[in-house]
Amino acid sequence: MAGNTRLACRGSTFMFHGVGFDSNPAERLEEKNLREKLDVVTADHRRIASVIAGRTSLTINNCMSLFKQQSTRGADWAVQKGIIGSIADFTYPANGNFYTFFG
Repeated sequence: MAGNTRLACRGSTFMFHGVGFDSNPAERLEEKNLREKLDVVTADHRRIASVIAGRTSLTINNCMSLFKQQSTRGADWAVQKGIIGSIADFTYPANGNFYTFFG
């Protein structure tokens, strides 16, 4: 959600997926541990939803619902919700520099 001008190509898709974590195979899960993990996931969802809600027309509750649905939405929907400002074709200047970073 960075930047004041956010663009996407017509074929772009947007998916709100929930926060998750990998579990240690030998980990013993009891109710207390499960509640703690759920609290962490829920807190992360709220933090992310707050950022999105602050930069779009979506509410925190809208975002929380989208995290659970995990459905894919199109570029037109993203414009309507203020996730992007507009749909534009990808362009790159003919003499522009292109950098590739390997890590």
